Amino acid sequence: MAPKEGDREVAHGSLSGESIEELAKEINELLQERHPKKIPGVSDELYQLPPFIPKATWSRLGDVLRICEFPNSQRISGERFITLRLDGSGFSKLTKRLSSAGVFSQGYSHDFAELMRYCCQSLMAKFSATCAYTQSDEMTLVIPAASVVRGEQQCHSHGGRVVKLCTLAAAHVTALFNYRLHALFADKGISMDEQQLAMFDCRLGSFATAEQAASLLLWRAADCGINGVSDAVYKSKLPGAKNVMRLGTSEKLQWLAQNQLLPLHAHQAYGSYFVRVKRVHEGMNPKTGEISKSLRSAIEEVPGVNVLRLAAEGKLFPSDDEEPT
Repeated sequence: MAPKEGDREVAHGSLSGESIEELAKEINELLQERHPKKIPGVSDELYQLPPFIPKATWSRLGDVLRICEFPNSQRISGERFITLRLDGSGFSKLTKRLSSAGVFSQGYSHDFAELMRYCCQSLMAKFSATCAYTQSDEMTLVIPAASVVRGEQQCHSHGGRVVKLCTLAAAHVTALFNYRLHALFADKGISMDEQQLAMFDCRLGSFATAEQAASLLLWRAADCGINGVSDAVYKSKLPGAKNVMRLGTSEKLQWLAQNQLLPLHAHQAYGSYFVRVKRVHEGMNPKTGEISKSLRSAIEEVPGVNVLRLAAEGKLFPSDDEEPT
């Protein structure tokens, strides 16, 4: 539900009176203070559980974050942080059609995961995002505040226009996903029709600080981790799987372990997390012909790790390389 006229500042306040500033701080403190649950039969080698935070706390955060995704202006000012959250439209039916056609494998599909990972990194590059997370048919990006040049605050790309940024993001991922999907069809010698085209939607969030914006990524990582476990149970197609789907995440993990289905594929279990870092690059100076080193921006994956654990350990953003001398 969109905020009312009285809820003018989306970064502050919800119907419950809680602010994103308070909840983002609370989540980060809890991640650092809490420890993962102990589940009999599920070792850390089989599944990396995050620090335990009650579902009710994540739900409170989610409620406030959804309000932040209803900006009160048509433009986002340059000093604010932006999130883009994209979802596949009707992907449950689409992936079933693609599996039936033999394009995606039954169960966990490595090809589908790679399509999403590729699109996520491409969108991250297009919008100069600092970090991005993807799992299943969704992805979340965090875009930093625009630069301050000679004391003057710059604007976000496209003037920070909400509709422009959302439509461009959704169009970019939709086009790129279908382009790569068409190539996958061709590689497997299968004809593609318009019923097998994918579509993505996008919503934009506006935040005062990097911590607040990152809390949306953490919320999605927490939710996707739960969904990944359920997905593994559902796609196992083993006897009793339907009954297990009614149980909690702990019981599902125990069932997966008992059936030798752990560890899961890293992307299925934890999603994929990408960050923008500065790395030393070696190249030839075209004017002098000499080999020189410089510090350049690069997108890297932090592989096979629970994002919530990274946050708990203060490692959400890896260190940059030092400036070469």
